[in-house]
Amino acid sequence: MYCKTQRMTKMIKRYNLLIACACFSITYAQRQLPDFQLRISPSVDYKFAKKWQASLEYRYALDHDISEFRNSALEGGIGYDITKAITIEARYRFTTAFDTDSHLLYGVFKYKKELNKRYSLKSTTRYQFKTGSFDADYMQYYEKPTQLLREKITLEYNVPKSKATLYIAPEVFLKLNDKDNPYFSYNAMRYNAGVDYTLNYGNTLGLGFFYEDIYKPKKEDRFVFTTKYNLSIDDLVKKIKRKRDEKNGIEFISKKEKKKLKKLKKAAAKTRLDSIK
Repeated sequence: MYCKTQRMTKMIKRYNLLIACACFSITYAQRQLPDFQLRISPSVDYKFAKKWQASLEYRYALDHDISEFRNSALEGGIGYDITKAITIEARYRFTTAFDTDSHLLYGVFKYKKELNKRYSLKSTTRYQFKTGSFDADYMQYYEKPTQLLREKITLEYNVPKSKATLYIAPEVFLKLNDKDNPYFSYNAMRYNAGVDYTLNYGNTLGLGFFYEDIYKPKKEDRFVFTTKYNLSIDDLVKKIKRKRDEKNGIEFISKKEKKKLKKLKKAAAKTRLDSIK
């Protein structure tokens, strides 16, 4: 009888140990696994002058394994094309959640290099200034604004005989004026990948994801799925106008063809002048 009781006690201890190990493993795994999130981002842009464009974007985000509302944001900006390859932008974003609001200002520098017909390389440098909402409690709960320097390198591939573009884009986040470092310190690394598909009449759809490896342990790493839709108003207007002209029997002439015609006219005029002389 004593032996049976001793064996039962040992078995119970083993089961308790196994249960404790299982609970610890589950807890540890939950801590280590990144949070799965979702972003839905419709946007619109308009090129209102030869080198100027404006854009507006709304973003709705879910977190806690795509089960809870995280925040929503409205962002607007204006850009200027210095050259065909270089663009500068100024942007503003207002973000609201259940408990906090924030204001975010961007200064953006973009450079694009066409490597060949299929591949292109982009560099996007951002200065980011973020502060809390300017309400009655702003000074009471004042926190020092967060300043970040972000650098993203994007490699794009235009799929042959398709309107799809694949891309990969690592992005580094550096925190400026950190209390532990007077210049800058490493904050996070983001790894982006996805595909953009161009539809008719200036519409573009995008599907992608990014993994964000956050340096500070108090924050969770996250894996974010992204869905994007963009409407280019000037492209839409051009397509509608082209269809209308085709319907009325007016032949469409592209910019390249117009330049060729100008060159031919100049050459013909020069030939006539030479013949007169």
